[in-house]
Amino acid sequence: MKRLIFSFVVFCLLFIYNYYSEKYVLDYCTKLESTLEKCAADLREKKYSSAKETADELMDSWEKNDIILSVFIGDESVVEPQKSIISIYHSIDDENYDYGLLAIRECQGYIHEIKENTQTNPANVL
Repeated sequence: MKRLIFSFVVFCLLFIYNYYSEKYVLDYCTKLESTLEKCAADLREKKYSSAKETADELMDSWEKNDIILSVFIGDESVVEPQKSIISIYHSIDDENYDYGLLAIRECQGYIHEIKENTQTNPANVL
């Protein structure tokens, strides 16, 4: 009976961990997507100083959260978005705005892939 109770407690802890880690990753990815879209809109409207501020905010946010994301979704899933965010930051800093837009779209694709792979659904479970 003790083993059954212990198994149930472990199952509950794993379920809670899965729920909160999934919620954290999905909320952060949604926030990241909106920041990327704001940066792209600023670049299209030629508001370069605002785009620079948004890129700084994006880089700071990523640096604060990349370790926890690595824990929740794995290191290999974080590498490509990190490269894209660094490219966005430096291309806007170097005033290479066309490449910045391209890097933003690439990063949005990586973020969308992370969201799809993180959501609990039958396809991801199997």
